[in-house]
Amino acid sequence: MAFDAAVNLAVDALGSARTQSLPPATEEPEGIRRALWLRLHRVSKLIDGRAGLFGRSDFPLLRVLEELENLSYGEVGEVFRAPPLKPSQRHNRGKLAKLRLKALAWEKWLRSEQSLSALHSHMAVAAAFKTDWDAIRKWRASCVQILGPSLVKWSLEQAAKGNQPGYALLGDWKSALEYDGESYQQALRDEPPTRIA
Repeated sequence: MAFDAAVNLAVDALGSARTQSLPPATEEPEGIRRALWLRLHRVSKLIDGRAGLFGRSDFPLLRVLEELENLSYGEVGEVFRAPPLKPSQRHNRGKLAKLRLKALAWEKWLRSEQSLSALHSHMAVAAAFKTDWDAIRKWRASCVQILGPSLVKWSLEQAAKGNQPGYALLGDWKSALEYDGESYQQALRDEPPTRIA
């Protein structure tokens, strides 16, 4: 606990001064990986210098850095390797579960913040996600199974309290809801990746 507090304090103290010299991430996967690697490398230097003081010598961040760098060469290490799936499981089931949870959260948010009736909030979410509401309302069980009960409960509580589940930067809530619905439809069409991009 003291270690985490010290790292947080050091990172806060360094603030943006340490990260301003880092190159910006590009939209390409390689650029994103490189920017992430550089940022984690800086943090690992900070942690390594204090590791002996806090009694940690084998911090797993170094392993993450090595495997992250190896992704660029097409090598997927243990940290980034997906666990084996059952034949009936989709490769992107986590992504689908998060988007399905967003649909459920949107319904809560629309009722709470937009004062829509249950019927109108159901219709809005069903239209955006291009899925019948009867199917959407059953998604909670699979979300709990994949994401865990505490995350599902927290997300729905946050939406009911007025925290918009979508990207507020997209403008109005309708645009954000449509964006999430389109993301869900795209995730449904996704094919399993054949290699790391």
